Amino acid sequence: MKNFHPLQRSLIHGDDCLDSARDWCQIDVTSPLPSHTKFPFTGNPGIKVCLKNSGDPLEYFNLLFNDEMFSFNVEETNRYAESFFENTELTPASRALK
Repeated sequence: MKNFHPLQRSLIHGDDCLDSARDWCQIDVTSPLPSHTKFPFTGNPGIKVCLKNSGDPLEYFNLLFNDEMFSFNVEETNRYAESFFENTELTPASRALK
């Protein structure tokens, strides 16, 4: 039984075809694949911030979605809306006018 495995030669640049970026070679399915290099984990697992009430899911949410993130989302949403209205011809029945 012959099995073939794609071996990526390089990254694809521009409009190059995906097939031209691969070389096909025969693999031996009877021998195990070499394992990847293992690096020892030396960190201390766990969250590294202080929470007032660790049982409150809202505190975890606020770690990721803080005021800065909400401000960024508002700015980008408004920028998109402004661009949309500047570049789109709306009909009188358009939902965007409501």
